[in-house]
Amino acid sequence: MKKYYFSHNVLLLVFILFSLLNVAPAQEIPNGDGDLLWERSIYPRFVNDAKFHPINGNIIAAVNHEIWEIDPKDGHTIRVFEGGVSGREIQEVFITSDGQYLATNIWSTTGIVIWDYNSGNIWKTLKLYGQDLGILPNDHDLIFYYPDGDEICVYNFLTETKVKSHSIIKGSGTNMVDRMALSKDGKYLAIGFAYVLDNNWKYTMELWDAETLTKIRDFGEDNTIGEFKDVQISSNNKYVAFQGGGHFNFFFLSGEKINFNTFNWISFFGFSYDGDKTIIDGDFNNNPSYSAVINNPVDKPIYSFTKTANILRFNKNDEIFSGRITLLFFSNNWYTVGVNENKEINQPIFPNPATEYIEVNVGAIHELPRQEEGVSDAIRIFDIFGDEMHPPRPSGTPQEGNKYRIDVSTLQAGVYFVRIGNEKPMKFMIVR
Repeated sequence: MKKYYFSHNVLLLVFILFSLLNVAPAQEIPNGDGDLLWERSIYPRFVNDAKFHPINGNIIAAVNHEIWEIDPKDGHTIRVFEGGVSGREIQEVFITSDGQYLATNIWSTTGIVIWDYNSGNIWKTLKLYGQDLGILPNDHDLIFYYPDGDEICVYNFLTETKVKSHSIIKGSGTNMVDRMALSKDGKYLAIGFAYVLDNNWKYTMELWDAETLTKIRDFGEDNTIGEFKDVQISSNNKYVAFQGGGHFNFFFLSGEKINFNTFNWISFFGFSYDGDKTIIDGDFNNNPSYSAVINNPVDKPIYSFTKTANILRFNKNDEIFSGRITLLFFSNNWYTVGVNENKEINQPIFPNPATEYIEVNVGAIHELPRQEEGVSDAIRIFDIFGDEMHPPRPSGTPQEGNKYRIDVSTLQAGVYFVRIGNEKPMKFMIVR
């Protein structure tokens, strides 16, 4: 690729190196504790899992051995489903997309329990013990890890028949799926494996095709994790994350790892409803009780909470349910104010990170006269080595006001810089 030489190329490289060090003045991060709409203690009971009902938006919570339906408006319990057995903890709860059935697995050999939502009763108990459930989009096939057979299994709970399965024998001894997650559209499985190989425990992370039950790619190993606590795929199928032992392994679905350096320890996390943001709870700047919102995939907190708890769930309005012993419900102010602040009209480059295009807002660069003639020809893009990139040139006429749109869809993922004439270069990222 042709190198673009100009009189200030040394200064450009110095600026690039300085920018990559992320040297910037500390800014106060907005706090969302005031966004709390209601709070309720259920001590000595506690929540193991919760989901929002896809039709009416109520909270369906696995509270010890029971299923509670909770009103998100004020937190009162609408009803408790019938059939829960004391001492048999419900580990996870899943809901079919039509809202008709619930599927739960229990910390015992009871099996997978199917509940009828309308009646609030157990509809049937499947005589098989499955872990890490998921419900495929057809609303009648379950997908889960079946430890008795060391296999991942697809099972039709209406006809009670196995549809397909795949063995996951990996090592020379114990094999298990520590944690597994199904993507929202039912296309992918993210799996955290734990197995013994040559008398050593191995912890590997993989992406599978949920239709064929075959591996797509490896994300690598993290043999210091000890145990996978959570695995999630963002709803937009851009990101996948594995958490356990205080570690957070965050990847693009395509396989590239996203490094997180601002958190010393991560306890739990959750993707926003649209998948573009993540809330991470952990030790941030030696603050052990801290939850931060980030714009994926940038490791930079832009909004914070200090009152969230282990379970993090987001409804269609981007409101947050969080709870364990104390139930918390937050407004969507974190999303509409804190997260979207980077969309203000005076931002020099938007979106950032970008995927298909960027808009360069010349009006936000005070040193440059507004709508200066020949601005589009003066806009240059460089990589971190100072090499000029050559995406399609922006139009000579601004898209809106002083904004010039540039197609960056042909550039690889990475860090780049925009420079207009002799102005200071501006950093942006491209993600794939």
